[in-house]
Amino acid sequence: MGDTISIVPIIQWLKKKYHLNHIYYIQSGPNKYFNNSCKDIFGNFVRTVDNIPDHFGFFSFFQPKSFSHIKIARNLSKDLGVDKFDIIIDMGTRVKNTLVVKQIPHKFFISPAMYFALSNPKKIITKPKHVIERIFCYFESVLKTKIEIPLEYENIPKKYTDEAKQILKENNKYLGFSITAGHPTRQKEFSVDEIIKVANHFSEKNYVPVFFIEDKYKDLIENLKKNVKNVVFPEHLANKQLRNPLLVMALAKHMRAAITIDNGIMHMLSLSGVKIISFFSSRGFYEKFRPLHNIRSKNYYMKNNKSIAELKAEEIINFSEEFI
Repeated sequence: MGDTISIVPIIQWLKKKYHLNHIYYIQSGPNKYFNNSCKDIFGNFVRTVDNIPDHFGFFSFFQPKSFSHIKIARNLSKDLGVDKFDIIIDMGTRVKNTLVVKQIPHKFFISPAMYFALSNPKKIITKPKHVIERIFCYFESVLKTKIEIPLEYENIPKKYTDEAKQILKENNKYLGFSITAGHPTRQKEFSVDEIIKVANHFSEKNYVPVFFIEDKYKDLIENLKKNVKNVVFPEHLANKQLRNPLLVMALAKHMRAAITIDNGIMHMLSLSGVKIISFFSSRGFYEKFRPLHNIRSKNYYMKNNKSIAELKAEEIINFSEEFI
């Protein structure tokens, strides 16, 4: 989900700059977000490519099946009824995978692999490391112009803004929290006991703690309900048909700020324009995935191989309080 949401600024800019009819999106894994929970963001403008194997482009000499991806790539545009794509943007940096994707017929090809040396037009760009910012940096270099990155999502449908107004009343000071990580292999969550202390600290300062947590985290939700003063779970109060990233963006616009780990919700909050205090498990993840909005975000990353779970409430509060 985070990868899908993070590319929204690129799609917004491409759509406006080049007056595109539509974009084809290749996503690894079974959940095609632009076909379901993210469909209202761009509608039919983004067309997810479904007739390819999972992990398309992930090439390995030790997996014979992956050799078929080369043939699939060469026939992909024909299968979609396209002569060749005007632009292909490969977000990955693994050279062998990029070489597979580059087999798709195209006019222009952009990839950060080998510092954009495999791109057409070819450029050597060593900075920045941020996965989205570096794509804009490439366009700036090729077009010889400064790009104003669309930092916020521009057109939240009225049904989401109306729902948010019903849930979060305007006379309250809301402080958002996102503390769960969807990625199964990355340990980057706060200690629940410490985040409860943080939430209660701000509750005592007349903030209403608002937690973005999926229904499946039942034990965590019950723990927070029991131990956090005035806690609210806004998505649980919403129409089920509207529980998706656009609702999160609409809700976030009613908040003073939000405290979050590096996850999909962080990217949704960033697109809302709300002030964000983000906590990253390492400098590497901070450099790659931090919110693009420098003025409205403050970012903390762990050092010396320490985990976010080691952070004490006092440290989180001290880093966040002045910015909020």
